[in-house]
Amino acid sequence: MKFSKSAFVQARKKIKPEVFDKLSQILLSVFYTNNDAAIKLWKGFRLLAVDGSRITLPITDELKTIYGKTKNQSDSVIVQARCSVIYDIILPKK
Repeated sequence: MKFSKSAFVQARKKIKPEVFDKLSQILLSVFYTNNDAAIKLWKGFRLLAVDGSRITLPITDELKTIYGKTKNQSDSVIVQARCSVIYDIILPKK
């Protein structure tokens, strides 16, 4: 199935931000329920790494209010959010 870039952007605008929060809660609750054996430790601690980035969002009044606006190198106004991902970097033994 093929779709245009415009169709993708329009569909993406329909996704509510709360969806990502809910998905995160579900994944964490499933992983940390009866899963102690899968959690690997280093000297008694979980070893985690964090990676962050910025995501350019559609320019809407609502998103400007929530995230503010910045100018890029060509002085165009853009709306960006910061995101981060945390990784458990100890691989389970095979």
